[in-house]
Amino acid sequence: MVQGAVWMDQEYAAELWTEAMSLAESSVRLDPRSSFAFSDSCPTACDGGNYEAAMEAAKRAVKLNPYDMGARGVLGIAHLVIGEHRQAIRTVFGGRAARQQRPLI
Repeated sequence: MVQGAVWMDQEYAAELWTEAMSLAESSVRLDPRSSFAFSDSCPTACDGGNYEAAMEAAKRAVKLNPYDMGARGVLGIAHLVIGEHRQAIRTVFGGRAARQQRPLI
């Protein structure tokens, strides 16, 4: 076994993902006005490959609380995961970095 690595079989991993998704959906159902609940459901949906649901959850979180920088970060990561790199930068940095003349990297 590689030190620091955690190995599990795919069936157990699928069970954990199903439970995580259920908990994320429950948090949204219990408090549909919580940007935190929607932010939490985004990574779980991404891990399951449901990028459309992840993006919707992240957008909803930012809409509920535009000042929640955690929600903005989650939305930026969602944009990054689906390949919208410029939009990810605009979301996280408020558009300033995307307007710079020189590249960020």
